[in-house]
Amino acid sequence: MPGLRPDHNFTNSSWLRFSVDMDSIASGYWGGLAIGCGPDAKSIFDTNGFAIRIYSSGLVMAISQGVQFLVTSVPASDSYHLEIETTTPPAYDGSGTATLKVSINGMGIDLNGGAPGLSIDRPGLAANYALIEATKDLPDYVPAARFKNFVVMDMRPPSPSAGTLLQDSFNTVYSGYDVNRELARQAGSMAPLTYCKVSNDPAGGWRSELNGNGVSLNSNSGYLAGVRTDANFTNFGHLSFSARISPSDYRPQNRFGIGCGASDLDPNVSPTGIGVMVWRDSGHLFVYDRGTTIFDGLIPALSSYRLQLEMDTPQGYDGSGRAVVTLAINGIVIDLNGLADGTI
Repeated sequence: MPGLRPDHNFTNSSWLRFSVDMDSIASGYWGGLAIGCGPDAKSIFDTNGFAIRIYSSGLVMAISQGVQFLVTSVPASDSYHLEIETTTPPAYDGSGTATLKVSINGMGIDLNGGAPGLSIDRPGLAANYALIEATKDLPDYVPAARFKNFVVMDMRPPSPSAGTLLQDSFNTVYSGYDVNRELARQAGSMAPLTYCKVSNDPAGGWRSELNGNGVSLNSNSGYLAGVRTDANFTNFGHLSFSARISPSDYRPQNRFGIGCGASDLDPNVSPTGIGVMVWRDSGHLFVYDRGTTIFDGLIPALSSYRLQLEMDTPQGYDGSGRAVVTLAINGIVIDLNGLADGTI
């Protein structure tokens, strides 16, 4: 079982994606990629590593720390694009937890068999050598597989621009209900920041779910569910807040607020804040100022909306003076005061 291992230990980032293209896999044989291997690794069954091997038929096997733990399949193809994404404690000393996610030809592989299912946890990586390997039919030396386009990518967000306090992509390897996992996804001078859950459901029947490229909020019918930053953004008198929201079919309106108090559950009725609510199918937009409706109108209906709220509070955050707020949705400034300048 010949293999090839780069003479480099990929420990420069705690969030990496390894990818490779495999084709010309001989009938009955396989090609594979392992990451997290030790410096003496001789095969993808290295006791430190995590590996995926793919047969010509589309049969897929997953291996962690030398033990095969999953057999599944993908549609048979002439070529396979394999991606393995991992986060692990940055010390690479085997401590903590590593989270891994795999896709083949763009199809996420269910590594744990449970919802949300697309990631597994295992002990943190102690090293991060990569190894590609294929079987050959000795002594005839049948070419077992061809590898192309081996790429290792640092998945951490780019360095924030000047003045950015928090930039949270919510892009994670982990899929699950803990919104405070993998905070390396954040950038900004105040990062990492945590969130707390807020809900008006007395039964507490709701969850926040990281789904790989965003955070979904789910609650029982008739109740609200949200997340609120644990940080109080009082650093500057001029701030810009932005978010992309995608209302669901089940609950076709989402809410976003700023200026809220520590105990507020709903930005639309916050006694201090500005709340924005937009409906998915109709584009019906409501804006609330300290619990009072100040805008009720229509914008072009879309499946997702980019909200941007800018706020000036030059006197500080003690409730004195005057705050000036501007709202834009998908780049369109919303006229909040009827004077066409968009401010309130």
